[in-house]
Amino acid sequence: MRFDQIANSTDATWNMAGTGPNGVVRAIALQPDGKILMAGDFTDVNGTPRNRIARLNVNGSVDTGFDPGSGCNGSVRRIQLRSDGKVDLIGDFTQVNGSTKAGMARLFAHGALDTSFDIGTGPDDTIRDVTYDGAGRLVVGGLFRYWNGIPCTYMMRLLANGAPDPSYVNNAANYPVTAVLPLANGGALIGGVFNRYNGEERVGLARLLRDGSVDPTFSSALRLINLTNVGPVTMRQRPDGKYLIGGSFRADQSTRYNLVLLNTDGTWDQTFQSHFTSDWGEREGSCGAAR
Repeated sequence: MRFDQIANSTDATWNMAGTGPNGVVRAIALQPDGKILMAGDFTDVNGTPRNRIARLNVNGSVDTGFDPGSGCNGSVRRIQLRSDGKVDLIGDFTQVNGSTKAGMARLFAHGALDTSFDIGTGPDDTIRDVTYDGAGRLVVGGLFRYWNGIPCTYMMRLLANGAPDPSYVNNAANYPVTAVLPLANGGALIGGVFNRYNGEERVGLARLLRDGSVDPTFSSALRLINLTNVGPVTMRQRPDGKYLIGGSFRADQSTRYNLVLLNTDGTWDQTFQSHFTSDWGEREGSCGAAR
């Protein structure tokens, strides 16, 4: 279903003309031309075999010009659309179109596997978030402690070809990183269930410099106490530079849950009222609001 926000009704021009996907859709990405990439647990879309990744035309029909071959052998949880039209996939798969790919792969704009992007054996556990920095490198957070056999507690930065970036400090978090937001200066804001980063107290949130070290100018006063072992899962920077953080957490010892606004220096903007008063049933809403 597509919703027409102006008319406040379903969009009659959108017609998937069939049964749609036969499984859960976990991620979507809108291309500049209006076509829609979708990924998840499905193996068929409107009678067309599509193993966990497909593209739809503007009217909702399956775009047969995007052909991922045999697709992915496990769930795809994230899609990242690159500026060059290529598509990065993140999920629980171990193969893409018959090639070994440990949870991360890159496709050309027409759906074929880009074999020049290779993460090797990759992480030893789940990837939770991945994004790009200003230099086109990938910053990855998750539950992993090793990448290609290299110790890297919950964070890794990859070069454009998928190889680990040897210049990056990646042995710093004491518990998983669940969200990553790249910053214009080459650094990153990270969220997770950690309470220390590089030996310094950082509860649920830290800002990193370009080399992966902790930014000492970013306040550590606010503690995002994780709930249900999740923590922050989505973060955005507003045009005014402030940071909107959503997930499953309590802001310090307050009664504020799941959605907070931070000033540019990391201090808590308590004039922002989310009105989430508990974690039950509200985590998904807070994540959507932060997106």
